[in-house]
Amino acid sequence: MTRGCVQGSACGPTMWNIILDELLQTELPEGCHIQAFADDVLMIVTASDVSTLESRTNTALKTATQWGAGVKLTFGPNKTQLIAFTPKAKTADILMDGTVLKFTKEIKLLGVILDEKLLFRSHVRYITEKAMRIFQRLCLYVRPTWGAHSGNVSIIYHGVIEPIITYAAGIWGHAAKKKCNRKTLERAQRGFALRTIKGFRTVSTTAALALAQFTPLDLKVLEVANVERTRLLGTTDLLPEDIELEKQTPVHQLLHPATRISIPLLLADSQEKADTFIKIDTIAIFTDGSKRETGEVGAAFICCDPEATVPVIKKKFKLHSSCSVYQAELFAICRACEWAVAHKYPHTVIYTDSLSSIKSIQNRSNTHPIASRIHHVLQQSLHPIEFVWVKNHVGIAGNEAADVAAGGASRLHKAPEYAKFPLTYAKTLYKKDARISWQNRYISAEQGAHTRKLLPRLEELLRESSGLYRWWGLKETVVS
Repeated sequence: MTRGCVQGSACGPTMWNIILDELLQTELPEGCHIQAFADDVLMIVTASDVSTLESRTNTALKTATQWGAGVKLTFGPNKTQLIAFTPKAKTADILMDGTVLKFTKEIKLLGVILDEKLLFRSHVRYITEKAMRIFQRLCLYVRPTWGAHSGNVSIIYHGVIEPIITYAAGIWGHAAKKKCNRKTLERAQRGFALRTIKGFRTVSTTAALALAQFTPLDLKVLEVANVERTRLLGTTDLLPEDIELEKQTPVHQLLHPATRISIPLLLADSQEKADTFIKIDTIAIFTDGSKRETGEVGAAFICCDPEATVPVIKKKFKLHSSCSVYQAELFAICRACEWAVAHKYPHTVIYTDSLSSIKSIQNRSNTHPIASRIHHVLQQSLHPIEFVWVKNHVGIAGNEAADVAAGGASRLHKAPEYAKFPLTYAKTLYKKDARISWQNRYISAEQGAHTRKLLPRLEELLRESSGLYRWWGLKETVVS
C-alpha cells in the first residue's frame, strides 16, 4: 500500500476492510483472540499463569506491530489501553514496540465502559448523565416557554432515553441487579417521571414511576438483556429446552438472485373473482392459520382436486403454542406448495387471506426460514404455482372451509410439527415477567402508600392515566 484514503471517503471502509482482514486472519498464539469494529481493534488473551500470559500477549502484540509495519500502519503504545480482570494478571509485564504498557482500571469500548471488576458502576453513571444531557437539548425544541408537555416528555423518554440506557444491555445487564447501580438508575428515572406527571418533588419514586407508567430501569435493562441472551443462545428459560428460537436463514443459503422467482399479487374479493383464476387442469388450494385465545396454534390447507378419489383433501398441522399466526399462515402455504410439487399438478392456484404472508413470499431476498423454504420449493417446481390473496369473510367457500380446518388443527392432541418460537414471543414473555416483578415491588414498597391505596394494581393505573390524558386533551381542545 503506497497511498491512503481520505477520511470519510466512499472507498475508505472497503479499503480498510481489505487491509484489516489480513490481521484478523493472522495466526496468533493459543489463548489469543482478536476482533475489530471499524478502526477499533480488540485483543483478548487468557492464560493459566502470569508467565504464560506475558509470553502470549507479547508475542501477539509483536505479530500485530510487525503486520502494521508491513502495511505502513503504526500502533501507538500511548493510545493502547490495557486492562486486567484478575489481580495476578496485573503483575504481568506487557511490552508493545519496546514500550511498557500500564494497566488501567477501566476502558471504553464501543460505548461501554468496562471496569476491572466488571461492576459497571462507571458505565451506569456515564449513560445516565449522557441521557440527561440529551434530554435537556431535546427539551429546547418542545415548548421551551412553559416547559415540555407531559406527552412530549413521555415520547422522548421511551424513544430516546430508554434506548440510550439499555444500549448493550446484553453485556452489562446483569449488573443492574446490584443495589448501587439500581439506585443510580432510579435517581435518573425519577426526574423523567416527575416531569411526565407534573408532580412535586415530594412525590415518592414508587408513585411517580407508577403514575407515569415507566417500568423501573433496572427491570427494563434486565428485560433487554434477557432478550439479547435469547437472541444469541437461541433458547429461553421461559420455554422448554427443545423449543428453539426461529433464526433467519443465512444469506449464503438463499437462492442465487438469478434463480429467484418473481411472484405477482393477485386479488379476489368475491367468489366470482376467485373462480376466474381456475382454468382447465387447475388445482385450487386454500390455506389458513389460526391461533386461539388459549394459545393453541394450527395450520391447514384444503386441496380441491376434482380428478382425485376424494375431491376435497384436508391437511391439518399442529404448531407449538409459542408460534404466531404469521408463522402458521406461512407454514400452511409451504406445505401446500410441497403438496402441489409432490403431486406434479400442471397448474396450481394457492389462496390465502394473509397479505403479510404473500408480501413475505414476494420478497425475493427474505431470510425468514419458512419463506426461504417456499422459495426453494417454487424453484424446484416444474409447473406454475400462483398465489391469490382473498379477503377474509366475504363468502368465498374454500377460504371459509380452510379457516374452520385451521381452527380444528389448533385443537389437535399431538406433537407439534413446527416448534420454533419467534423473538417477538420471547420479548412478550420477558415484558410480562418484568411487569409482574414491578407489580410485586409496587405492592411491597414502603413509599407510595396513598397512591397504592387508591389504585392497588398497575393495570388500574394504566387505565386511569389513559382516561386522564384523554380528558386533558379534550379540555385543551375546548379551551383553545
